[in-house]
Amino acid sequence: MKVEDHKRGYPRLAAFVASDPSFSIARRFSYLHTRNLFYRQDRLADIEAQLQALDEKEQTQWYLSSRRDDGNTVRTQLLSSLGDELHEYEKALFAHLRIHTLPSPSSRAKENVQIWMQQYKPLVRREAEFISQSDLLTLDGTEDRGRFDEMVERVVERVLPWDLGYRLLSSKETRIMTSDQNVHIYKPGRLRMLSRVAITLIVVALLLVPMLVLYNVHTGLQRFLTIIFSILGFALIVCVTTKAKKVEIFAATAAYGAILVVFVAESV
Repeated sequence: MKVEDHKRGYPRLAAFVASDPSFSIARRFSYLHTRNLFYRQDRLADIEAQLQALDEKEQTQWYLSSRRDDGNTVRTQLLSSLGDELHEYEKALFAHLRIHTLPSPSSRAKENVQIWMQQYKPLVRREAEFISQSDLLTLDGTEDRGRFDEMVERVVERVLPWDLGYRLLSSKETRIMTSDQNVHIYKPGRLRMLSRVAITLIVVALLLVPMLVLYNVHTGLQRFLTIIFSILGFALIVCVTTKAKKVEIFAATAAYGAILVVFVAESV
């Protein structure tokens, strides 16, 4: 069933979003999660202060030494409600943590959904404003999807003639999901596979090209400059095309530099 076959409104929007994992975009509601967390935190702080005050004013030691025989009804009521308040606070705490670990959508995916919604207007304006908010998240679990994937997608679509780029990234099943020529739905995994092929070729080039240059230059200064610019180029490409952590970038760059230095030492 094509996206356009669904009734206009939430049915068609749901069909469109379900057609591609990258379209699964929703609001994070960071402000509301934070407000709820602070609200639950302060309720617990209030209970804590009340309990401390009741304990300090308690004149009967037996009541403080026995839960079963505690005759202070205010304290027993506070303690009875404490479990529920702690549970709600923990829910708010871990919900806040989970919601902030979900990644933001790529600019390409957000742009695709925005263009589609502006063209078909499935929702009333007030309810469609969510896609223009800044606190968006994606439920797309595609590994390593990022700026490099977007670059590969744009290059494939614009460089290859006719619609070869779209056909390369899509399949027969995804192409029949919509009859709109402006909506491109890709087969899950194809863009990731193409990106991995591209990054593999780049890595090979980053190793072979400096080695060829080092093999053909003979002065120490030329070799030193070749190594310096090669390491800088490698580190820059790793930063731009991957989501590697700082320590991972440092380790990869050090290993790359070590390979070039060993090659120079062996070729001298």
